[in-house]
Order: sequence, then structure tokens, then C-alpha cells
Amino acid sequence: MNSRTAITNRRYALLLVSFICGSALLFLVSWWWGESKISVMAFFRCLLQNDVEAQRIRRIVVNIRLARVLFASLVGAMLAFAGALMQSILCNKLASPYTLGISSSAGFGAALAIISNVSILHGTFSVMGNAFIFSCLSVALIYAIILKAGISKGNIILAGMAINFLFSSANTLLQYFAAPDAAYQVMFWTTGTLSRASYTNIVLLSVVFLASCICISPISRDIGIVMVDEGYAYSIGINVAVVRIISLTVVSILSACTVTVVGVIGFVGLVAPQMARLLGVAEPRRLFPLSACIGSFLLILADLISRKLIQPTVLPIGAITALIGIPFFVSMIVVCREDM
Repeated sequence: MNSRTAITNRRYALLLVSFICGSALLFLVSWWWGESKISVMAFFRCLLQNDVEAQRIRRIVVNIRLARVLFASLVGAMLAFAGALMQSILCNKLASPYTLGISSSAGFGAALAIISNVSILHGTFSVMGNAFIFSCLSVALIYAIILKAGISKGNIILAGMAINFLFSSANTLLQYFAAPDAAYQVMFWTTGTLSRASYTNIVLLSVVFLASCICISPISRDIGIVMVDEGYAYSIGINVAVVRIISLTVVSILSACTVTVVGVIGFVGLVAPQMARLLGVAEPRRLFPLSACIGSFLLILADLISRKLIQPTVLPIGAITALIGIPFFVSMIVVCREDM
């Protein structure tokens, strides 16, 4: 038995290291390979010297490229972590960070600011402020519903679907009456973008992600027990409702913060946890870190493809993640059918 556990531990460690190394390799390629052609020698020279040319290249390499790649890595990890947590707590392999309707509510808030110029904040933060406020509003509505109806898996999913349809319909009506330019801006925002990459946003999201990991770490074992057998969890004294509320709160915060900054980037939170499961990792304490590593890898890859596929045009990253995710999504349908 110990031997089997040791082999399992080694295999898990190998998977973790493989995706970390893969992400690091993609990180370096994406950092060096940008729109401006910079030789490998010039790339390393700008980091070591301080002449005028080195400073110019350093501004491109450090201020723009490095920030974008770090941003992609962090957002991918956050979405994947939130997706793994959502799937675990709902025992549903097709759940994602946006199951609670956060994407549609944030999209409506952004559309309201872009099309009608109605926003709580003004200036640069009008769209982001509206997206965050409406994300929080959708979460509040879901909590109001499930606290009244009961904190069960079915009620959470149904409440999320209701909120999703509500704000999707409202968003469609807004775009129907919008000017073409405004409708295009809304469409671009709802397909996701990493153009807001900055070290300020990286620090803010890092703090949110770290705090989320700290909150989930003490209850990860309880989440695993609830996922396997809810009745047994009750019998050994686990407060299932509290575990679900904490998990949903963390998912809501992660989803609201990422959607506010980058828009809607789908499939990462859905596919990354499923990839981890297909590799044989299902226990939450192992699933969450591996999913985060896979999510980081996928979003760096998607960003690299979106920038390099049709240069100098940068394709919507949400479309690229969907194209990458489709084969895995099909495999998920097959797996879920077999489980049924």
C-alpha cells in the first residue's frame, strides 16, 4: 500500500513539474518572441547593460512583454483554480467559474458603461467598475436564492442559470439598440483581452489569488469528502453548507476579479481541471495546484497563438482558448456520459 502511494506521489510530482517546466518554457518563448524583432543577444544584453539602445529594448521587454506574460500566467492559474473548486463543490465536471452567471452579469455591466455611458465610476475605470459591481450583484442574487431555497448542488446550478439568462438577455437588448462602434467594443470585451496587463493589476490579482488559496487550504480535505459522499461528510461532523458557502465565495471573488480586468475568457476554467482528472488526479488537495499549473500553461499558449497567428493583428484570446478547449470539451462529454 505504501508503495502504491509512493508511486502515486511520484507520478503527481512528475505531472506538476512537467507543467511547471512547460509553462516556464512557453513563458520564455512568449517573453522573447514579440511584435518587435529582438535578437536573442539583444534580449539578454538589454537586461545586463544600460546604454540608450538597451534601455529602449528593456522598456519593450520588461514593461510590455514581461507584464503580459506574467498576467496571462496568473489569470490562467486563477481561472483554472476557480474551475476546479467549482467542479469539486458541485460534483459536476461541466461546471466552470462562470456557472454562477458572473460572466454575463459582468458583461452587462460593461455594456451598460460602453453603450449607455451609465457607470458608478468614471473615466478609465468606468467599464471595469461596472463589471465588478454587477459581478457582485449577481453573486448577491444567487446567495439570496440559495439561502432561501437551500444550499444544494441543484439549487446553486439552477440559480446560476437563472442569473446567467437574465443578464444575457439584458445584454442582448442593450446591444440591439447600440451604435455599431459601441456594439463592437462590447463584443471585443466579452471575448477577453490581456491588453490591460500591468504590474499594478498583477499585484492586485496575486493578492486575491494568494488569499483564495489560503482560505481553501484548510477545507480542501473536507471538499474531497463532500465530493465523494455527502452523507458520510455529514456523519463525521463536516458542515457541508459552510464548506459550500466558503467555496462559492472564493469562486465568486476569483471570477469577479478576473472578469473585471480581462473580460470573459472561457474554457480555461472548464478544461484545465478536466485535463488534470484525465491524467488521474481527482483529490482536491492535488487537483487544485495541478489545475492552476495547467491553466497557466494553456493561457500563455493561447496568448502566444493570438499574437502570432495573424501578425500584426491580435486575435481575441477568448476565441483561441475556445479552439484549444474544443477537443478536450468533446472528451469531457464522452467521459461524463460514461460516468452516467
